[in-house]
Amino acid sequence: TATGDVTKVTLSINGMVQSSPAFVQPDGSYQYYIKNLNLKATDDVKVIGMDARGNVLDTAGVTIIN
Repeated sequence: TATGDVTKVTLSINGMVQSSPAFVQPDGSYQYYIKNLNLKATDDVKVIGMDARGNVLDTAGVTIIN
């Protein structure tokens, strides 16, 4: 879940930021479709939280489990 001023999230995969953000719902939840990204356990994946203007507010690592 997202908190504070975070209104959208995107992913960084091995240093490449994805261009399509997911929008945060009023309850703080969000969904990001990743099936087409073919992620592996060895990939460096981060969730990037942004405000309404696209400014990065927070980044958190994600563990991929196959």
